[in-house]
Amino acid sequence: MRHLKLFILSLYIVSIQCRASLRNYVFIRNSSKLVRESNYFIYNSNRNSIVCRLQSLNSLTNLLLYPSNVRVGFIDNPYSPLRKFNKCFFNEYRLYFVSVVSSYDMNIYNLQSNEWIRGSIYQNRYEYTINYGDNSYYMRNRVSPLITEIYQGNSLISRFSMNSLSLLNENPKYNIEIYSDILPDPVHIFALYIFDSLKSKKRFPYYFPFG
Repeated sequence: MRHLKLFILSLYIVSIQCRASLRNYVFIRNSSKLVRESNYFIYNSNRNSIVCRLQSLNSLTNLLLYPSNVRVGFIDNPYSPLRKFNKCFFNEYRLYFVSVVSSYDMNIYNLQSNEWIRGSIYQNRYEYTINYGDNSYYMRNRVSPLITEIYQGNSLISRFSMNSLSLLNENPKYNIEIYSDILPDPVHIFALYIFDSLKSKKRFPYYFPFG
């Protein structure tokens, strides 16, 4: 049975490699034990040029083009202590707040219409629903925990593949493959950002000491 699963996984990986994507990016988290929040950088496919970066300020995370720092999108910051909390507990004279909010509002700037378009990302256990425009999309792991995909119905929109070495690394690296123009690129970046953020912080990120 184990060999059969490995064989099916190998066939799936081959099918991934054979499919041509429209655009590719490399998404890298740069975290530090000295800083609560992580920095994220998005490179081109050759990883020789930064395309944009994510910058967290209080309750929002901004998507900034590099090096101009022009803001093209923003989303609720999952690391922010200003988010709503409805559970708390005490441990060693510290008050811990546990965030159970799983909906994240985002805004994407549309260059063609010159306006901001709202959307949201909603988490339900291991699946995510992305609402943008008048449509809904679904993000989930398939076959391998290293592969996360966005679908509209049965149509594959994009795929995020984590480097296997990232499992042992504090700063994981993902390959972003976009197969459709139905969603703007910032939506894919925000979806992966929320997915990786919630994985990294285990949803227990904050404590507020007394005194």
